[in-house]
Order: sequence, then C-alpha cells, then structure tokens
Amino acid sequence: MNLLKLRVDNHLYKKIDEISKSPKEKELLNDAFFGGKRLRPMICLAIGDSFPNDNKPIENIAVAIEMIHNASLILDDTPQMDNDSMRRNSPAFHVKYGIKTTYLFCYYLISWINKYLAKRESISVPIQSKTAIVENVSQELLSLIAGQYKDLSWGKSVSSYSLEHLPSLENLSLQPQQPQQHPIPEKYISCLDFVSSILKCDLESLD
Repeated sequence: MNLLKLRVDNHLYKKIDEISKSPKEKELLNDAFFGGKRLRPMICLAIGDSFPNDNKPIENIAVAIEMIHNASLILDDTPQMDNDSMRRNSPAFHVKYGIKTTYLFCYYLISWINKYLAKRESISVPIQSKTAIVENVSQELLSLIAGQYKDLSWGKSVSSYSLEHLPSLENLSLQPQQPQQHPIPEKYISCLDFVSSILKCDLESLD
C-alpha cells in the first residue's frame, strides 16, 4: 500500500510541477493536494497492475481521480455547501485563500482534468476510445453535481427556483447512455467503474 501511495504522490506532484505557471499557482495546487490517504488512486493503480500492459496511462487516470476528488472536497467545505472550516487538520482551502479564489481554482482544476485526459500523450488509446473515456468522466462529474444538489436539498424546503430546475439536476446521472461504438479497453473500464462508484458514494471519512 505504501508503494502505491508513493507512486500516486510521485506522479501527482510531477504533474503539479508541469502545469504550474507561477509560484502562486504551484502554492495553490500543492495546498489543494496536501495530505489525504490517496485511497482512490491507489485502488485505480492496483486495478491497472492486474493488466500486463504499460501502466503509465493508468497512473494518469489515477491522478485525474485524485484531482476530481480534491476539487469536490474543496467545494464541499465552502460556506454555501457544508460550511467546514477545517480539512485534514488544517484550515480549509476557502479559509486560506478566500471564496472567490476557491471557486475559480476549482473551475480551473476540473477544466484542466478534461483537457489532460483528452491529450494525445495522456492515454495511449485510439481517439474514439479516448473520447469515450472523457465522456464517461464528464458524466460522473455531472453525477457528482447532482448528488451534491440532493444532499443540500435533503430535509430542507426547496425554493421555487430550485423546484423549477430540480428535474434537470436530478436527471443528470439518470439519462440513458448511448451504446459506445468504440469500446473502451477493459482495464480502463475497470478504472472508470471505480470512478463511478467513488463519486456516487460518501467516502469523506476516508480522506
């Protein structure tokens, strides 16, 4: 397990070094990923290790999983969501950097994830399969949004604005999926199934 975590951290911080364009950007990225057990990407790597091929693409998917997870935690902590001031025994991201920077950083991070997965060198599969991977990850991001909306609405009165938009939000993860014309390689399906499960379950106690 320690070796898996070391692999995740090495690959994650290598990517942080690659994408940081300024000292401030690197500070924000390092802070966002400080601490945590890396459970999700470690399981992703374990799945990838069960296949004989090159695991570099799996490491890239593992980094994307960790980035999605941490972006969701940062947003969850904001006053408009769960209103938590501490995360992993440290002040929450929005406490350190302010709410405006927090939202902009999460928009940036999630946008970068999709760009990263779509890059030719990130995952060495045919373009059709790469498109399917990006579509699946994007769908699970929509499921994450829908789940957070339901969580915030649980046991509370819903405004007329919310009622007007509730059907579309609730159905984000329920839309029928068209059959893939270009199947995703088996090892990526295993990892994407894992992505789906972790985004739909509350595993915050395992951060």
